[in-house]
Amino acid sequence: MLDIMGILPYSTDSIFLFNQLEPEITLIDSSGKIKSKIRYQAPDNYSPAFIHNAYFSSPPILNGDNMIVKTHVYGPLQNMTQSELQEKDLVYEIDLKTGKTWFLDFKFPKDYMPEGLKLFEASIAKGADKYVYSLFGDHRLFFCRRIGRFP
Repeated sequence: MLDIMGILPYSTDSIFLFNQLEPEITLIDSSGKIKSKIRYQAPDNYSPAFIHNAYFSSPPILNGDNMIVKTHVYGPLQNMTQSELQEKDLVYEIDLKTGKTWFLDFKFPKDYMPEGLKLFEASIAKGADKYVYSLFGDHRLFFCRRIGRFP
């Protein structure tokens, strides 16, 4: 059963559908015919790819045969200290051929909660030579120049 969380049109004949509850991506064509299913291993204590929500969109980023997706860490973030929070990851990369995943260097900044709790949502985009991300309620941009596979 496909519980759709998000959709990423890639071309007129390739549309990625993201499952909300399972670490699985379904690739369909424009008629809705399933071309393939990609099962991947979500990192321990992190959600499957979190593509869209009502207030902060972050489309996946294709990087060759890999896809970079946003995630949520499981657990009560509101009870974490700043030092615990800054160790939590915001995205991971999926090898679309093998289903293996690994984190990239996208974490909460060291000073994300100086005045108390904020929403824990990130938005990610790819620029010419770096990835840029921002966090809900924070007026700064952060970037990472590391592009490619980092197992």
